[in-house]
Amino acid sequence: MRAPFSVHEALVQKFRRLDPLTREAVKDTALDALYNAMVKARGYAETMAKLPDEIMADRIYSRETNAEKLRREVSKLAAQAGQWLDDAVAQAGAALEHVRLDIAEPPAPEANSNEADYEEEIRTTFRGLSNKERQTAFAEALRREDIMTIGAVLRLGLPSLVVGMSETERELRRREWQTKHYPAELDRIDRLGKGMEAGGRARRALDTFARQLVSEAVALELDRAAGA
Repeated sequence: MRAPFSVHEALVQKFRRLDPLTREAVKDTALDALYNAMVKARGYAETMAKLPDEIMADRIYSRETNAEKLRREVSKLAAQAGQWLDDAVAQAGAALEHVRLDIAEPPAPEANSNEADYEEEIRTTFRGLSNKERQTAFAEALRREDIMTIGAVLRLGLPSLVVGMSETERELRRREWQTKHYPAELDRIDRLGKGMEAGGRARRALDTFARQLVSEAVALELDRAAGA
């Protein structure tokens, strides 16, 4: 068996941002860690792929002993490669969440301040508007860079119903604001998410590969023995 293609750094490389002049990957600690984990995992997967021929061909020991050795060696390599991928995916997830929270809302006013009271008044006003009126009011706030209104609507920790919106609608308004002010951060969130998906697929493919590698090698050896 060949190492699964899902365990390959090219599947992370395509989500790294490239310098337009040098065409080299721009430093991103989380995506770099995912890329490096995939490189190491691929190396281990390729080593695993060679083990059946090396171990099962040993005629000094019995088939059962060889099979047990193969399981042990494959499991050890798969566990280490899997841990690299798990750690890198977790690191990327933490980075993604950090960026997501950083751009989720404008800075919050101090508690019990005039600004906080004004935000509450804005939310009360929004609750009384129709859907179309709310969309128009928020669009106007975006156009005028009315951070007070934008913050009142997008404030984390408050249910969307306090501004008369569904959660889906409020997230659409949040995305509109973020697209205008944080395009680079949104791009990074997208790249991190896709890199994490690639890492997760690699992890699952690695586990499946490890199981199949041993079972197919043992089955092949039994077929050979039966035909001898």
